[in-house]
Amino acid sequence: MADVVSWHPLFGDVPDSGLFPEYYASYPSLLAEIMNTAKRNGFQGEFNVGEITYQGPIEGSPDHPSFSDIVAAKYTARGIILHLGNDVSTGVGTWGAMPFHSNTIKNIANIFAGASANAFAVEIQTDAQNIKAFTFTKTDGSKLVAIWTDGVAVEIDSGMLATLTIPNFSAGEVTGIDVLYGFEQEMMTETEDGNLVIRDLLVKDYPIILVLKGTSTP
Repeated sequence: MADVVSWHPLFGDVPDSGLFPEYYASYPSLLAEIMNTAKRNGFQGEFNVGEITYQGPIEGSPDHPSFSDIVAAKYTARGIILHLGNDVSTGVGTWGAMPFHSNTIKNIANIFAGASANAFAVEIQTDAQNIKAFTFTKTDGSKLVAIWTDGVAVEIDSGMLATLTIPNFSAGEVTGIDVLYGFEQEMMTETEDGNLVIRDLLVKDYPIILVLKGTSTP
């Protein structure tokens, strides 16, 4: 009966604040419930969300919270990758001139072109709280890991160190990409017992993307 199930998921929603302070933390469970309910009823089409919106400080609706350009970009990046990681296509909305926000969306679009959600193991050792991580595979065979801390976003976040281990994976090259500022950096890695280890990764309150080029081993 339907090709697409679509909804508007996030409109200025942040952790522990706003009109619905518990909504942000509970949304991933709601997302899973929507998708599982549709599938149980025979739905085989596409899931889509539209208008992930974190409005800027100058223009927009007075009835909804406003954010700095950088903070809006961070929340929007989280929202996009949360849905892509659950195989949900994603649309965004905004008001006003927000260059960080716009460039972040462009960076994510470029990085995730040809990528699809694909679960593989990633072990994370860190003192950081509320870690989110999603994994993807691109059409060229490379793999992506998106990781961030999912608490209240701030203008300047110093980040927390983490060690990532990808079991049974041999990487020829690992590149870290900052979606907010757009820079890339080759990461130093180790191999331990056939596992790829990335030490001293600085995890921040917005997604950092690791691009893994290598091979999985049995």
